[in-house]
Formats: sequence, structure tokens, C-alpha cells
Amino acid sequence: MSSWATCGMRTAAVEASSALGTSEDESEDGEEHDGGGHRGPEDRAGTWPGGLPGAEKERLGRLCKLLIDQGRLQYLQRRGFRAALQRYTDPAVSLENVLLTALPAQAPAAGTTA
Repeated sequence: MSSWATCGMRTAAVEASSALGTSEDESEDGEEHDGGGHRGPEDRAGTWPGGLPGAEKERLGRLCKLLIDQGRLQYLQRRGFRAALQRYTDPAVSLENVLLTALPAQAPAAGTTA
């Protein structure tokens, strides 16, 4: 479901690969890969097979990604890391635009107490 957040980029990826002469599931190394997400076109009502509109699937996908990222963040924080999520580019550039950074928490200096 989290891949639904980026399925809007599929059309652009297909157009780009067509310009390069590769199929949509073939990478530069010649291997075929499953592109993930839903491949079928939207029907006339604007919904994907399964009944959800494409915009709703993208919204749910973003929520799934947020849930996964927050889980990773909390996991690291509970293990003593200073962790943060940062957006590093505009969604128009890339829908995969969240960076998780984590640094070990500073230990108290020798001879001092916390």
C-alpha cells in the first residue's frame, strides 16, 4: 500500500523509459523488475480496480509511508539515537523525498554525572 504514494510518477517513468528505448519494467542493466504499484489505467469514473480513486490511493500510500517512517524514527530514539526525518526536495522533483538521519546520543563526559 505504501507504493500507492508514488504511483503517480509511473506515467513519467514510462515516458522516460520509452524515450530511452527500454520497457517500463526493464532497467539499464537489462534485467526486468516489477515496477510495483498498480499498472492498470484508471477507468472513466477515475477509480482504480478495487474501487478507490487514484487520489485516495495516493493519500493512503503517503499515510502508510509516514507510519513506517515514524516507526523507524521511534525505534532509533528508543535505542538512544538522536533521529530526525527531513524532507530534502520538492515532491515535484521526487515523491521519495524523506531522509531519516540518526546520530548516537552523546555519552556523559568522563568524570561527570548525568
